[in-house]
Amino acid sequence: MKAISVQNIVEASSGDIAIAVNATADVYSNSFSIKYANAMVLMYKATVTTGTPDVDVYLEQSSRLPAGTSGGGEGEAGNATDGWHQVGSKIADITSESWGSVTLSPVTLPYLRIKLDGQGSNPSTCTVELRLGLQEEIF
Repeated sequence: MKAISVQNIVEASSGDIAIAVNATADVYSNSFSIKYANAMVLMYKATVTTGTPDVDVYLEQSSRLPAGTSGGGEGEAGNATDGWHQVGSKIADITSESWGSVTLSPVTLPYLRIKLDGQGSNPSTCTVELRLGLQEEIF
């Protein structure tokens, strides 16, 4: 049987739904299991108080939960221990305050997270909402 769901993706360290992407910061979402997923779509929307958002979006995957560069886990860049790495090229470029979406085609690894990379002109007040639509095989 197949089940379809939509879940909010939150910022890893704060748990906030509106993920703060301050200027040129790299921010990681929480990681989660996708081992039963067979179709996925990522929805995204930026909000700023002034200016125009400019955030690059990347898909990262691993075979295990994140240990992080200092062993702290969620919210840290990957390292050789935990195997977190970028899968392919940039998947989206957020440059407006409208909802957008992209179909995800991850490699066959059981864990996924999103990296938000603020660009040079990105305002310090920028926040991004992410929602993941999943179609999963339920056994």
